[in-house]
Amino acid sequence: MKNLHSKINLLDSERDTDIQTVERRERSVKRAERNLVQAE
Repeated sequence: MKNLHSKINLLDSERDTDIQTVERRERSVKRAERNLVQAE
């Protein structure tokens, strides 16, 4: 049972890092768009 819990925790932490990665990517895209607008 303990093994199952540690697997679930691992999956949760992987999902968290996925969400953080997506948010970071979205922020960098927005930053790039702002830079393009300022460059025009």
